[in-house]
Amino acid sequence: MRKNVMRVTAVMLSMMMLMAGCAKKAESTTAAPETKAEAAAPAETKGAEAAESKDGEKAPEAGGMLAAPEGFPSKNITWIVPADAGAPLDIPTRAIIDNMDIDANVIVENIAGASNTIGTLEAINRPADGYTLLTGSSSAMILQPLMVSLDYDPADFRIISLVKPMATYAVTVGPDSPLKTADDWEKLIKSGDRFTFTVSNAGSASHLSIVDALKQLKIESGVYVPYNGGAEVTAALLNNEVDFAVLDTPAELQQAANGDVNVLLIMSDKPDPLSPETPIIADYGVTGMDSYYSLQCVAIRKDTPDEIVEYHRSSYHHPLLCIRLQDLIFGKWF
Repeated sequence: MRKNVMRVTAVMLSMMMLMAGCAKKAESTTAAPETKAEAAAPAETKGAEAAESKDGEKAPEAGGMLAAPEGFPSKNITWIVPADAGAPLDIPTRAIIDNMDIDANVIVENIAGASNTIGTLEAINRPADGYTLLTGSSSAMILQPLMVSLDYDPADFRIISLVKPMATYAVTVGPDSPLKTADDWEKLIKSGDRFTFTVSNAGSASHLSIVDALKQLKIESGVYVPYNGGAEVTAALLNNEVDFAVLDTPAELQQAANGDVNVLLIMSDKPDPLSPETPIIADYGVTGMDSYYSLQCVAIRKDTPDEIVEYHRSSYHHPLLCIRLQDLIFGKWF
């Protein structure tokens, strides 16, 4: 178990370093904004220029849409989200779909359960014809394969793009919770009294992060309460069924802006750029939380024809980044 946790930490740290280096390079290769004349150019011309990855693999320059392969797409595309509708995996996926530049309807299919692995297994069992996409998560693509035996191999997927930058997790409570500040949270967990907490998926990075934090603080009075996905967790917070949850920071900050939840602190070693004023758990003596980042990526079966993969990939903003992420995770770790 300790060996697996060390491998998880190493994967997460490597991805963070990759994000920092590749994002800078991808930014330097981004095309200038199109003029009206350029915008009117045929798709073949707009997609002709390509950026080259570190290993020489060609990828369309950010903003350049490749021409569709002959005969593709000829029907609806299914996008599997291995979580409930409205969950942190689901919301950004739908935002991407709303802005996709693709000549087909994209239908979201929510298949939740078992730390995102049920939907991920379904995606690998669909034909490798380009008509099924998957929102991959750190839980289903990295953590669970390292911890347990699964009926799929993450190396059988290709990463097309990131759904969003890798994110931290946040200690979150309902709007009517008696916990109003990070100091209130600290008093609760150090009181010696029993307290309850939850996460969206058992065994996920968020789950590992809070277990690690409580262990560092030598807290043993916490009780984990399992729920089936993000929708149930949100309902539990609203009904004060649990004292707090540890959830995806960007999604919870959005929920907090809507008045649905309160974010008490962020599970991070340094201030989060999304909310630099929010307290971080490092202020309370916990370190190493940046090892538990949330990954969300767009994935497709590895044996999908290359021209279809590149057509999908050209719809997104970080082609260089996703190719090098693919090489690092699936080449080095699996």
